[in-house]
Amino acid sequence: MPAMDLPMRITRLREAAALEASDSLYVTASPNIRYLSGFHGSAGVLVVTARNAILITDGRYEEVAREQCQSSGVEIIAEPSDQHSEIIGKILSGSKRLLLDPGQISMDAYSQLKSSLPDVDIAYARQIIEHLRLTKDAGEIARIRAACGIALQAFEQVSGWLAEHIAERSIAHRLEALMKELGAEDIAFSTIVASGPNSAKPHHQPGERVPEEGEPVIIDFGAVVDGYCSDITRTVWIGELRGEYRPMYEAAVAAHAAGIEAIRAGVSHSDVDAVCRRTFENLGFTDKPLHPSGHNVGLSIHERPFLASYASEAIGAGYVLTVEPGLYRPGVGGFRVEDTLLAQESRSVVLSSSARTEP
Repeated sequence: MPAMDLPMRITRLREAAALEASDSLYVTASPNIRYLSGFHGSAGVLVVTARNAILITDGRYEEVAREQCQSSGVEIIAEPSDQHSEIIGKILSGSKRLLLDPGQISMDAYSQLKSSLPDVDIAYARQIIEHLRLTKDAGEIARIRAACGIALQAFEQVSGWLAEHIAERSIAHRLEALMKELGAEDIAFSTIVASGPNSAKPHHQPGERVPEEGEPVIIDFGAVVDGYCSDITRTVWIGELRGEYRPMYEAAVAAHAAGIEAIRAGVSHSDVDAVCRRTFENLGFTDKPLHPSGHNVGLSIHERPFLASYASEAIGAGYVLTVEPGLYRPGVGGFRVEDTLLAQESRSVVLSSSARTEP
């Protein structure tokens, strides 16, 4: 797969944050640290200045950090965690301003940071890296496409097992195990298998219910490849779908297709959501929506903005999003179809498809 230019990401971050010579940026969220440095251990803080970038971790991760950060040029400092505040104080001794995201640091950590940097002005910088992460490069797209391919290959095998009359939980476990056997480093989230009345619950936790013939079975699943997630949903059934369900199924498929058709650079997230909603309404379904019509996806399974009525931000070329409008009737059932897509200037490309259309 294509290599990813990590030093360029750090350069873009400096530009986006308008870092001056005496400024620094403090990064604590694991996906952001991985995005900038390549490090994906469970303990670390990244400090980015106008001149360099330094990852502070502990001895458990020193060797792996040097391996993972080799292409990023990030300096590694591995010391016991009780010395990190002192180390950060030394690194930033010449700084006048430190930027951080207040939603990604605990009050205790903030207090320690403030104490170790008495002469540094701590300022808030919200979601700067998350915004950079929305536009995927060729390496990221290739990894998401691979994650889609593994997930679909596993699903194609597991869906054939429905006729064996096994419980929701067993279907989920088989699907997750198979994705890992096929090369996924992990599952992107806990697999949802929701049958019959349970399919009316968007985030149903699989249980011991066994799907019955002719009723909907929603299967929501995803794989992770080199940190990048796929997110796919299929609604299937055993035998012939019962007649009372067919209008719901047709409406869900139509809303999904309309959402895909609407996605392209320059269109707002809320406009795509509105297209999906109008499709349901035009087909006679005016039920209150239970969730957004989709979301951005990448190193995190859910990356904002969502495809929701409150998200007026424009979709950019290179964004990777899901389209997943769902229709649910409590006590009856539900239908949802979801694909992972790449937004381009004039159209979108479905990455979660066996038709390998290159972007």
